[in-house]
Amino acid sequence: MNDLGPLHALLRRIGRRRRMLRWSIGLSGVVAGGCLAWLALFALDWGLQLSAVERAVAIIATGVALGWAARRFVLPWLLDHETELQLAILLQRRERIDTDLVAALQFEAAKPGRWGSSELQQAVIDRVAGLAPSLPLKDDIPRRIVGRRALIAGTAVACAAAVLWIFPHHARVFLRRLMLQPASYPTATRIDEIQVAGQSVQPRPAQAEVRCPRGMAVDFRVIVSGRIPSEGLVHLSAVESRQSSRLPLLREGTTPAAFAGSLPPLTGDCECRIRIGDASVGPILLRLVHPPEVRLGFEIREPDYGGVEDRPHRWQEGILQLAVPEGSWVRPWLLADRPLKRVVLRLGDDVLTLRPAAAPPSATDGRAAAGPQNAHYGREHGEEIWTQGQYWMAEPAATPLAEVTEPIRLEFTAEDRDGSAPLKIQALVRPRPDQPPRILAECRVSLVLPRARPTIFCRASDDRGLVRIDARAERVGADGTAETLHTWTLWKEDRRATRELEERFPLDLSVTGARKGDRLQVYLLAVEQGRDGQQGRSVESTPITFEVTDEQGILAAMAELDRKSADQLQQMIDRQLEVGGSP
Repeated sequence: MNDLGPLHALLRRIGRRRRMLRWSIGLSGVVAGGCLAWLALFALDWGLQLSAVERAVAIIATGVALGWAARRFVLPWLLDHETELQLAILLQRRERIDTDLVAALQFEAAKPGRWGSSELQQAVIDRVAGLAPSLPLKDDIPRRIVGRRALIAGTAVACAAAVLWIFPHHARVFLRRLMLQPASYPTATRIDEIQVAGQSVQPRPAQAEVRCPRGMAVDFRVIVSGRIPSEGLVHLSAVESRQSSRLPLLREGTTPAAFAGSLPPLTGDCECRIRIGDASVGPILLRLVHPPEVRLGFEIREPDYGGVEDRPHRWQEGILQLAVPEGSWVRPWLLADRPLKRVVLRLGDDVLTLRPAAAPPSATDGRAAAGPQNAHYGREHGEEIWTQGQYWMAEPAATPLAEVTEPIRLEFTAEDRDGSAPLKIQALVRPRPDQPPRILAECRVSLVLPRARPTIFCRASDDRGLVRIDARAERVGADGTAETLHTWTLWKEDRRATRELEERFPLDLSVTGARKGDRLQVYLLAVEQGRDGQQGRSVESTPITFEVTDEQGILAAMAELDRKSADQLQQMIDRQLEVGGSP
């Protein structure tokens, strides 16, 4: 039989009671800390209407504070574990007993003969066994600590319960907001509808964004219900400079539930919060939107002149006044830096709606290499660059643009999806009248034999293209009358007309039947390409005059030329002698 059994039972009961009291103190701290943290977060979130990010920061800060408080005031009570010897020391210290309690426990657990005389050990054990029934059952934990902890925990629970009882809807909203969900607390004033810059905004968004066109005032209109105050406020904060301002919202006319206010045009992005009575909405990001950048271009197809070379479709862009050959087909197009709402083209009394196209006009007909570059417009680091865009094209069928024969004024109206003021572009397309051919003919000789073949130098050009160069020889009489002797076709286009021609042609005068003493005038005729199978216009050059003579006449002319050269040389020598120079 164990003589120290009553002592062991007493120590176990003291240990259980102390553990229960420690756990009561620790759990009271947990309850008090949790309720106080919940109340503090609720009051902070309700009073300041924290955003999702701010709520996340507040939750993290509260968690850190709870962790520190638990380590400081809770864990020491919950994790402390006392052994039987420690309880015995506590008991003998409180009852002012000698060290017999601890010695008896150690003698009992030790092997016989380890601590000296067995008789003395047994005597100590017997003495303690006789003393054990008279020892009191006390846990030695101050009751004021337990009471204080219980009072704090009870007060915190009562406050939390009161809040839940008085504000049940607020508590449910706070639970959703603790999970970072978009939710707003019930208010006496309810915001039912919000319009910013003509755009509807949900009254309870997580983060709304309104695109505000540059240069236009930002109008606020708010409709409320419930308790209606006299005015409201819009709190504004610039995103970059963080400067803040306020815009009052006043009642709109005689409608007490509608509030309105107008903000001057924005100079940058800003955030705003709308507060009317105890209701608030925000933040709402006001994004400054620049007007669309638009480029105007034209696709041009010149009239069919019957296979003229180098006449593919061509493109002109970035110009507002366009001159095209008369009868050309013109298709206008616009390139915008972002999608537009619509683009309208007005041609006098005709109104055309341009259709959007993802590809440039060149890509729609398989000639991407010949068309405009598929460049797009955007912004990067404050600089304007082409990055992304949209094409708008008009079909010229059944309009004056299908065949330009007179000046046409074009007025484009581009409407932006963001509500910017319509962008108007005016352009002029005028026909360039067909110019007649130009031709120049000359020859280095003027005296010829009847059977001579003088070389004629010819330079001719035409905007439509040349198809033929003819020559005509006339005999001019003494009275000025002219007689056509012969005509030649010096050049004729093979397959495609040529816009410019520079050539030398030998002219056989033997076919004219000219005789000595005749005076011949030779005209060169340039013929242009006609349109739609019609005959083109022709232009004559200034005449080349030939004097028909024989060999003696040519020799006489050469002798006369030599004489004139000798006279000129003598005049030069005489001038040198007059000024004192050497002959």
